[in-house]
Amino acid sequence: MTWIGGPAAKAGVSGMELIIAKAPDADPATLTEAELERGVARWTLSLAGEQNPITLKRFRPRDYSGINVVGDIECVEGGSVFFCHVAPSAMIDFGNDEKMVSRTGFWGSALHQGGFELTRLDPTP
Repeated sequence: MTWIGGPAAKAGVSGMELIIAKAPDADPATLTEAELERGVARWTLSLAGEQNPITLKRFRPRDYSGINVVGDIECVEGGSVFFCHVAPSAMIDFGNDEKMVSRTGFWGSALHQGGFELTRLDPTP
């Protein structure tokens, strides 16, 4: 994880290793359409070495946040943090004269810390 904006980037905080894993109940074949729409737990997030993961649920940035991207965008959120996947090199427009290009296609934002870009360490999907 590389901080690309906000207080963490300005303070020079170095990258951290995050572990994002499928939640045990994330098999879409076992969920109803309503459960998928409601955003049941799909993923978990933990810092390397920590035991208590955060539950991540579906997040639709186009519905209410003002985030604009040309092409598809898929996001999950865990309260004070969200992560999105877009095509690599996609321009993300936050609607407030703030824009960024996601080099890897994986990026997010943490409340009171700023934006970050993720680099996949495990090449498996």
